[in-house]
Amino acid sequence: VQMMSVCAASGSWTPDPADLVCMSPPPDDCGVPASPTNGTVAYTATTEGSQATFQCSAGLVPGEVMTAVCENSTGTTQWSPDPGDLSCVTPTPTISVTPTPTLSVTPTTSDPAVVIAVVVVVVVAVAVAVVAT
Repeated sequence: VQMMSVCAASGSWTPDPADLVCMSPPPDDCGVPASPTNGTVAYTATTEGSQATFQCSAGLVPGEVMTAVCENSTGTTQWSPDPGDLSCVTPTPTISVTPTPTLSVTPTTSDPAVVIAVVVVVVVAVAVAVVAT
C-alpha cells in the first residue's frame, strides 16, 4: 500500500508523516481444525505456524499422525496434514500363538505288545504334561 503526505502552502505536511503507520497484513488463517471421529482437538490459534494436537477417545488409537500445522505452502493457507484425514480406530488385537510340542514315536519292533506299551507311556506322558500346564 502506497501512502502519501502533501506539503501544503502553509508549509505543513498533510497528513503529518508522524501519523502514518506501516502495518503488516494480518496473518493467514486456517480456520478451526476439525475434530477426528471419536476424538478431540486442542489448539491455541488458527493462524499460519499454529499447531493443533489431536487425541483419541479412551480405548482407541491413532491411525495417522496426530499433530497438524497451519501452513501456506501452495498459496492457500490450510492445516497439514488435513485434520479430516486423521482417525481414531479400535486397536487391532495381537494374537500370540505358542507352538504345540510334537512327539513322534517310531517302534523298533513289530511285536504288538511292545508297540501298545510304548503308546500307553506316550499317552500318559502327554496327559501329565497337559495337567501340569
